[in-house]
Order: sequence, then structure tokens, then C-alpha cells
Amino acid sequence: MCMEDAAMGSRTNIVLDEALLDELREMTAIRTKKDVVELALRELLKKLKRKKLLAARGSGFWEGNLEERRKQRVDPD
Repeated sequence: MCMEDAAMGSRTNIVLDEALLDELREMTAIRTKKDVVELALRELLKKLKRKKLLAARGSGFWEGNLEERRKQRVDPD
């Protein structure tokens, strides 16, 4: 493993759906397969984090009156 691989992540060989990759590359204008896969992974992770955060809604994550908090920001009295 070269130093660049160690800094950037791991090298993995996988079989990918070429048609899916081509479609994503056309829609995103991303040139490399690696970049398409990284974008897909980042977007999936972002989606899962958002879903987890939304699932926590109303579970005591934050309690309070949003309108009151907004008023306090504008008018500290």
C-alpha cells in the first residue's frame, strides 16, 4: 500500500453495474468511477444520518417552544 492509499482510504476491487455508473456519470458530470462511488457513499451516509435525526424528533432530543426561542434571539427582553 502506498502512502497516498493510506491517507485516502483503502483500495478495494468490486464488480459494479456499468450501466448504473454510466448513468450517474452522465447525470453528475463526474468523470471517474471512483468519484461516482465516493459521491454515492457520501449521499447514502447523509441520507441515513438525516433519517436518524428525524427519527429522534420528539424523543426528548430538544424540548422547548420554538417561537419563544426565536423571539429571544430578536428581542432579548
